[in-house]
Amino acid sequence: MYKVFGLFFIIILISSCSSPEKVQVPVHWKGLSNKLAREYAFSLGSLAPEYVAAMGYRRFDPQVTAFSRTLDDERYIHAYKWQKRLTSVLEEAKHPEYITDARILQESITLDMEEIEVERAVGVIPFIPLSDYVYGNLQTLIFDDAPRSKLNAAMKRFRTYVRGDKKQLPLSDGIKSYMLSKMERLSEKRMRGFWPLRKEVEDYLLESDAYLEEIHKLLSKWPSKEWERDFNELKIQDSEYREFLKKKVLPYTRKGHILPAQYYSHLLKQRGIMMSPEKLIETGHADYKKTYQDFEILAKKLAVKHKLSSSHPVSVIHYLKSKKYASDAEILKAYQKASEDLKSLVKKKRLFTLGSTLDFQIRLATPGEMKSTPSPHYRSIPLVSKTKEKAQFVIPTSEGQEGLDDFTFHEAIIDLTAHEAVPGHAVQFHAMKERGVSYIRAWFASNSVNTEGWGLYAEEMIYPHVGPEVQFVILQRKLWRMARMFLDPEVNQGKISYDRVEEVYVKELGFSKSWAKVEFDRYSFIYPGQAPSYYYGYKILMETKEQVRRKKDTILDEKCFNDAVLDQGLLPLTEIKARLVRDLNCVDEKPSSNL
Repeated sequence: MYKVFGLFFIIILISSCSSPEKVQVPVHWKGLSNKLAREYAFSLGSLAPEYVAAMGYRRFDPQVTAFSRTLDDERYIHAYKWQKRLTSVLEEAKHPEYITDARILQESITLDMEEIEVERAVGVIPFIPLSDYVYGNLQTLIFDDAPRSKLNAAMKRFRTYVRGDKKQLPLSDGIKSYMLSKMERLSEKRMRGFWPLRKEVEDYLLESDAYLEEIHKLLSKWPSKEWERDFNELKIQDSEYREFLKKKVLPYTRKGHILPAQYYSHLLKQRGIMMSPEKLIETGHADYKKTYQDFEILAKKLAVKHKLSSSHPVSVIHYLKSKKYASDAEILKAYQKASEDLKSLVKKKRLFTLGSTLDFQIRLATPGEMKSTPSPHYRSIPLVSKTKEKAQFVIPTSEGQEGLDDFTFHEAIIDLTAHEAVPGHAVQFHAMKERGVSYIRAWFASNSVNTEGWGLYAEEMIYPHVGPEVQFVILQRKLWRMARMFLDPEVNQGKISYDRVEEVYVKELGFSKSWAKVEFDRYSFIYPGQAPSYYYGYKILMETKEQVRRKKDTILDEKCFNDAVLDQGLLPLTEIKARLVRDLNCVDEKPSSNL
């Protein structure tokens, strides 16, 4: 449902080789593909304008999603019509790359239809946190150095959230109507349904005022005070919405974390994971156990080197954390230095073609960002925007969440910069714009597996070129993603509780208790089914690399392989694997390819 809810759920939510030589594909297929993407985006904009605006189509910046009793029906009808159209497109299309894009768009729409079908079958009662939702969707328009046109659009968007217009209710009323229609459906069918987790609703009731404060800070960037009346009205609406939640939702919320099997399987598929929960658990446990042995071996070496009294991996992590940076200025400087050092490393070791125009701002998170996303994260610029904006690498402050000390020490900063910036997401998303990847491959093909798989692969990319302390933290973070592969499904199947999550992260890996709580909430209600995607995607990339390496008469060149992956945009990793294994040849830095 993320396309309807806008960017609240997304932080996210993303050349030629001396790398593979590209066959000069006629321009027309990409032109046709982008035309198809635009037409679909513009039609979707009537139902999910915030989502389409995030692509860079500025006409949708002032518009808002019209929550109503009929929203799901409208979404389903829209998707059905586009399914029929894309079936006709595929019957007539001739160029294989255009066919690939049309198929990807059709599969994306199929997932949207399946989401509505599964939610109806299970009886899902959605939970939309009003103030957090408004904050997230204003934040994309109001930022430092935002052009006046963006601020104007933000004010119109905010005004419509509060007042509604001729075509829609104010957001709070629309959300209530949307939720009530689903409750009535349950009553008609005499179903218990699947209600929000009690903790999710209780957290919102406690934290909504904090998000209202962050909205106030955003709106204060507007030169006049004309927004104050609407803001005061929003506060009243949010107070009424909280009363609605207390009376109509809270008494029926679930206390357990078990997700219906059909629903959880769909969530995995939506993230790009084509593996059963049971197989995820089996694979995650096996790889975690094996890699933990390497973790222990390196811990012993570092304990000797630094003359530590204990060689347990957790003790070594705590020793490294003890040298964390104390001030925001120090943290910012350390992340900036890590970024420049990694750019130099990429060039020196010829890891891939680093675009000459790669540019992003590294900045400290606001209090609101620390609350919603306490870990470092990357915000890419809109795909088709012509507005001068800088991508942003948002980093945690020294205060952070209470007890959270996992992202502000030297070795962690290098690892996280590799994941989020260089050679990770900053490179990944910049390459798509610089290399002219089609809109469908850069946007509608996107899922957690193909974005986060590259992020974890980026950490692995720098592993051979850094010191043992940084390698140790990279191993810790790799184990973290392996653990996610089994902990997420185990939590959602009711096999484990928070205590087991804390045991893995705190007692085995050395993370803070605060981070263990963040992880547990992530699996339970924030983003269930997403956490396994990092290691799942990473494994596909590593398998692809190994199969290319084994090809006859091939000497794998790192730069050649990595450029070839970046050239594909966000194609499904299984598709990238098939293409590279079939067509990529990197021999003595004189690669040839049919890609």
